[in-house]
Amino acid sequence: MNFINDRELALRFKNNAVHSNERFLYFIIYMTISTLFSGYILGSTLYADPINKFDVLSDIINVIIIIAGTTICYRTNRAGDDREFIERMMCIGFPAAIRSFIILFIFIILYLIFIGSIERERTSEEYSLYAIPPVIAYGLYFYWRMNASIRIAAN
Repeated sequence: MNFINDRELALRFKNNAVHSNERFLYFIIYMTISTLFSGYILGSTLYADPINKFDVLSDIINVIIIIAGTTICYRTNRAGDDREFIERMMCIGFPAAIRSFIILFIFIILYLIFIGSIERERTSEEYSLYAIPPVIAYGLYFYWRMNASIRIAAN
């Protein structure tokens, strides 16, 4: 299994070297992680008291990025060999998500250092506003990696 190298996995897909049991493991891990993550994001917005407009905005941006990114990846796959789109998204998505999370973690640390350099108290709404750029950065980087990897697998 590849935990970070999504492009190597894309080449393995291209060469039909990813076996059914490995695809199943990617699927189970990916669905579990994405379910936990989406439950956290949506749950924090739906059950927040009071509803924070920046959390809602963050969720809306996230949904738009997911729809646009998945559509772009689908068109890339269709322009190639037009095979195994779901399997490629699920399996290649796992190491791409790990890599994206590592990049996001570094981005958040730098971002928090920048925000922390401004000395004053912040409201919870301000913290929610500051969370929007990392959400956008993660989504754009993830789907950029996915599209590049699907291009490799489909051609």
